[in-house]
Amino acid sequence: APQVVSVLAALAIALTVAAPLDALRLGIAVIGGFWLVLSLWTFADLQPRPGPPLPEAEGREGCAVLGAYVLHSLTRFQDTARELCVLRNTGAFVVSFFFFSDAYSTIASVGILYGAVELNMSTAALAMLAVIVPVAALVGMYAHLKLAARLGWDAMGMLKLTLLELLVLPSYGMLGFIPDVPIGIKTPLELYIFGGLFGFTVGYLQHASRVVFGLLTPPNRESEMFAFYEISDKGSSWMGPLVAGLLFSATGTVRTAFIYLVIMLLLALSILSTVDVALGRAAAEGAGVKLEHTADRLGQLPTLELASVVGMPAATRHRSEGEEDDEGDSW
Repeated sequence: APQVVSVLAALAIALTVAAPLDALRLGIAVIGGFWLVLSLWTFADLQPRPGPPLPEAEGREGCAVLGAYVLHSLTRFQDTARELCVLRNTGAFVVSFFFFSDAYSTIASVGILYGAVELNMSTAALAMLAVIVPVAALVGMYAHLKLAARLGWDAMGMLKLTLLELLVLPSYGMLGFIPDVPIGIKTPLELYIFGGLFGFTVGYLQHASRVVFGLLTPPNRESEMFAFYEISDKGSSWMGPLVAGLLFSATGTVRTAFIYLVIMLLLALSILSTVDVALGRAAAEGAGVKLEHTADRLGQLPTLELASVVGMPAATRHRSEGEEDDEGDSW
């Protein structure tokens, strides 16, 4: 809802302010102020961080403190990546997510370029897509939830269904390569329908992917795992626009991006078909995690104990509580 309100405000400004640059400046200011107000409400309700405390930087100041926290974050990221290598189904899902998140991010970013270059649509006409997509996503969320309840499908089944639905969209766009065929996203109306179907699908797709990943996440590691999940999302978001730009430079048409989208979605589906949620969930629940820390030693990081996972060895070593190292410090 906030996104729809923001887009509607920007669209109203674009239609009422004569100078395009002034309209852009005013639109950015209004949307920024709108999100600032909502952020203050969010920040006011933030709860204290649960779990073990972050490493303290006693006696350090300035850049030394920042460096300690950066090192802590990088080390935890490395631990999470290693654990994903042990949890095969969870790791495979993350790889699949890397590909299909790139696909839907590319559709969202390249779609505007397609309308401007291939269909010569105005800024106001393209802004309508930013309204259609989130509204359709809201409708699609409830429709897919009803469908899942009616069919009795689990989150993985619905995730595969929505990926197939998403695959239809670039496949339809590829019909435009056929000469003298009137369909294949060749009119603004088709692009609006394309945007509506994209929103209808992608809203539930993002929901289902998070549900499945939550099932494959070890207990007490949710924050780190979902942080890695989001890094996989944003880490692939540059690939699609880059490839689409290169294809456009080489061919002179944005339509070639549809080929890339089909390939990425097929890769995601093929990898996703190897994921066994039942085994992955059992493995994740069997991964016993124990974090230990010290408040007296800067840079001392929590250690991780990974119990046997479906016959697999532990991923990291374990030192018992109170055990002393060679220097006499407690881990």
